[in-house]
Formats: sequence, C-alpha cells, structure tokens
Amino acid sequence: MELLGLPDGLPEKIRLIEQYLSDELSAADRGTLEVWLNESPRNRVFLESLTNQDSLLERMKEYEQAKAMTGEAKATVHELIREENKAPVRSMSGPSRFWIPAAAMLIIAAGLYIWNNKKNTPGITVQQKSEAIVHDAAPGTYKAKLTLSDGSTIVLDSGGVGRLTQQGNTEVVNKNGGLAYAKGLGKAADAVYNTLTTAKGEIYRLQLSDGSKVWLNSASSVRYPVSFNGSARRVEITGEVYFEVAHLDHNQSFIVMANGIEIRVLGTHFNINAYSDEAAIKTTLLEGRVQVTPTGGKPVTLLPGQQAAVTGKIAELIEHADTEQAIAWKNGYFQFNEADLKTVMKEFGRWYDMEIVYEGKIPQPVFSGKLSRNANASEVLKVLEQNGIRFRIEGKKIIVTQ
Repeated sequence: MELLGLPDGLPEKIRLIEQYLSDELSAADRGTLEVWLNESPRNRVFLESLTNQDSLLERMKEYEQAKAMTGEAKATVHELIREENKAPVRSMSGPSRFWIPAAAMLIIAAGLYIWNNKKNTPGITVQQKSEAIVHDAAPGTYKAKLTLSDGSTIVLDSGGVGRLTQQGNTEVVNKNGGLAYAKGLGKAADAVYNTLTTAKGEIYRLQLSDGSKVWLNSASSVRYPVSFNGSARRVEITGEVYFEVAHLDHNQSFIVMANGIEIRVLGTHFNINAYSDEAAIKTTLLEGRVQVTPTGGKPVTLLPGQQAAVTGKIAELIEHADTEQAIAWKNGYFQFNEADLKTVMKEFGRWYDMEIVYEGKIPQPVFSGKLSRNANASEVLKVLEQNGIRFRIEGKKIIVTQ
C-alpha cells in the first residue's frame, strides 16, 4: 500500500522496525530490513525520524489535536491497525529510549500526514494524477562528507556504523545517521579541525567532544575542533544548523561564526539560517540566552522565542518568532507561514537537490501549512497545483509555469 509521504511497504515492515527500535532484531530480519531500507532513500529517512525525540514529541502533540481527523485519514489508520492487529505491540525500553510503541507511532504518522495536508490546506484535495508532473525526485536522506585535518574525506551515511578514525586524542565514530566524537585521556597538543558538510538533498547530525549536539540541514557545513581547549569553544557554519549546546561547569562559552556574524552562548538550543541566497541571517532561540553580533554592528541579546535577523551591520530583533517553523526541517517537515512561492520553492530545491526554473508570469499566492519531508517531490507539488500553479520535472529541474 502506498501512503502519501510515507515509505513504500510500510504496514508489513512495522514488526521489523519495532524490533529494530527495541534492539530485538534477529540477524535474518536485519538483512530483510536492510533490503527494504536500500529500496528507497525515503525508507531510511522515515526510520531515522522515529529515533528523533523532537520529531516524535511533535507528532504526538499534533495527534492530541487531531480530534477532527478526516474520514480519509481515519480509514488509513484503521486499515493499518487491521493489518497489524495480529502483531503484539511492545513498549520501547533502554537507557536512551523513551519512545512510544513503534507500531503505534507508525500508525499515528500515517494518519497525521494525511490529516495535516487537509488541515493546513483548506478546501484543497491532493490530486491522484497530474499530467504536468511526468518525472519525480526522491526526498533527501541522511548523508554527509567528513573532511579530516589532513584534507582526506570520508563519505558518511546512516548505514555505516563503527569507528572511523582517530583525530589527535579523540575517537571518531559513525552510527545510526550521526557522527560522534569521544574525547580520550590527556590534552591535545594542537588544535585539530574537522569539517562536516551536507550537499543538497542531504541532512546529518553530529555530537561534538563536549557533548553539544548539532544538526545540519541540506547544503550546510560546520567546521569545529575535534577537542575543545582554551577559554572558548569556537565553530564556524554555513547554511542552516541547529545547536543544542552542552553547558559546562566552568562556563566555557560557545561561539558560532556564520558569514561574519558571531553568536555567543553558554548552554542553549537555537537555530541559525545563514544560507548565502537568503536576504538575512536568522538566529532563532528556543532555550537559554544568546548574543548575536553583526560585523561592525551592535550586539543583540535574545531570550527564548525571539529571533535576530541580521542584514549588513543591523540586527533586527523579532520578539515573537515562529520557533516551530524555524526548526521544522529538523523535525522532518516543510512548514510555511504566509510564504511566497519563491520562498517555498527555494526550500524544495535544497531538499530535493533540484534547480527551480520559472516560465512565464507566475501567480503570487501565499502558503501556510505543513508537509512531510519524507514525501517525493511530485506529492508536495500536487498540493501547490491546487493554487493554479503548474509544474513539470525534467531531469534535475522543477519548472514552474502558469
């Protein structure tokens, strides 16, 4: 059964995914699961989303609000339940897991995707066929390139598990779609830097040696020391990156440089959108406190729920920022609030690794709502087509026409 925005063959794989999440997967079943994961990038992205705490909490919050779920969504959920009612549902356990049962989570995900499309696009029905869209593009996946201190590179993906290399006194490990640095005993003699880079259509996460967690959106990078020494922890980014900075007992400050902008923190959660093709560099604070200083400008201090939009030397303070929208990409969604067509298509282009081309006079509707990033390009474009816009996909191009 094919569900909008969800992996192919989902119902019959619920048992395998549930056992994978609870560390009970047999060797034979692991092979079966790997075959399914390799069939499509969206399958692996969907599995990774079920190990993302923030994504699960977001889905559960929406589920609580889904009292008016459409008949179509209910029917899909009920069908999944019927297909899975013979399989026992076990609770997840373990020191790093508080997840709800996997089968229940998958069922909720199926219903919520359809419900969100209905809820966020009033009066719009997703078309089943579109003559304009004759090709397609799969969603992005967990993948990145690690550049070591000597200039050599390692391609990373969620399938590679285990120790990669040693950098100074720090061990570098890749597992489950994430890169981690484990600092050894002793102090590194010299600063050793690595760079993690994602291309368009890629996303990855990183844990630094101090315990800070970093998520990279598509077409982004972060340069960092493998072990932090001195009075400050300094990293440099491009593109869009979300940080959960570890607070250290000795209050060693954490400094992020983004296209000349300095963001200084102690311990906090924040998102930086510093794509070179955006009009402003936006820092959005979810927890803690940060100070944003433009090059040659005055610093601005942010409190939770605020955003600094930096253009040149000026930092504009936005008091009530849409924090949910700012980190939607990290939680597996496209989310827009009265965004124009070019803003929407720019984000699609990054995630699907497609060039956006406009033909003729294009209407200027605004879009509000949420869509799963696990969907193929054709599925999200069909929603936009209900606004009088037409698309066709040719190779690596999405062509927008009237």
